[in-house]
Amino acid sequence: MAPKTTDARFARLQTDPRFRRPNKKTTTVEIDERFKDVLESEEFGGKGKGKGKAKATEGGKLPVHLVED
Repeated sequence: MAPKTTDARFARLQTDPRFRRPNKKTTTVEIDERFKDVLESEEFGGKGKGKGKAKATEGGKLPVHLVED
C-alpha cells in the first residue's frame, strides 16, 4: 500500500473505495473456447508448431528479410 499522507486534504484517498485498486483475482479474463485457436496459432504469435517468436523487433519494425515488397 502507498505511504499514508499527512495532508488532511487527501486523507479520503486512503479510505474511499473508489480509489482502491481492483483485486487481480476479479480482473482476470477467461478466454472463450471460440478464441483459443488465436492464442495457439503461430500466425498470431502463439506457440503453434514452430518456436512462436515474434517477427517484429523491439522498435516495431520487421527485419529486412521479412519485408514484402
